[in-house]
Amino acid sequence: LIVGDTLNALSSDPATAKERRIVEIAAFLPPDTIVEEWLRTIVAEDMPDFADGAAPPGYKDPWRMALGTLARRGLLTEVPGTDLPTLRMHRLVAEHVQCLAPKGLEEEVRRRAIGGVDERTSWYDLTRRRSPLLARPLFEPLRVWIEFLLHDGPDDRALILSAGVVGTADALAGPATRGLALIEKCVVVARRLAATDTAD
Repeated sequence: LIVGDTLNALSSDPATAKERRIVEIAAFLPPDTIVEEWLRTIVAEDMPDFADGAAPPGYKDPWRMALGTLARRGLLTEVPGTDLPTLRMHRLVAEHVQCLAPKGLEEEVRRRAIGGVDERTSWYDLTRRRSPLLARPLFEPLRVWIEFLLHDGPDDRALILSAGVVGTADALAGPATRGLALIEKCVVVARRLAATDTAD
C-alpha cells in the first residue's frame, strides 16, 4: 500500500511523473544489480531527456535529479563498492511495482535488456582477449543479468549466445562449477529452440 501511494504521488506531480516510469522499468531488472548506465539506456528509449549528455551545458542532469528523488523515497538506492555504479530495489518493492506496471512493459524491458546484454557481451568478449583488466568490471553484472533473464521469460537466441560467452569465461577463470552450470542452461534452452524449429 505504501509503495502504491508513493507511485501515485510521483504520477500526480508533473515534476516527478517520469520518475514513476523509471521505477516501473527498474522493477523488471535484477533487483540487487541494476547497473545505472544500463538502466539509463533502457529508460532513454522512452524518455530521451534522460539520455547521457542530453542536458545542455550548465544545466543539472535530469537523470541525476530523478535518481535523487527516488533515493529519498527509498525506491532506488545506490549499492556501495561496485566497479560500475549500481542501484538496488528491494525485492518486495519490485514485486509490488510489477503488479501495478502497465501491461506489456515487462516484455518491452526484457527485449531492451537482452539487446543491451548482447551488445555488451560482444564488447566484453572482444576486450577480455586483449585487456582482461579493462573487461573485468563488466563480467559480474553481465553474469547476473544473463542468469536473471534466463530464469524468467521466453527463450531467446541472442541471450543464450551471451550466456555461452560469459559462462565459458567464468568456467575458464575457475572454479568451473558456476560457469559450467550456466553453459548447461544454454544447452537446455538451445535444445528447446531447436525442437521448436523442427516442429515448425
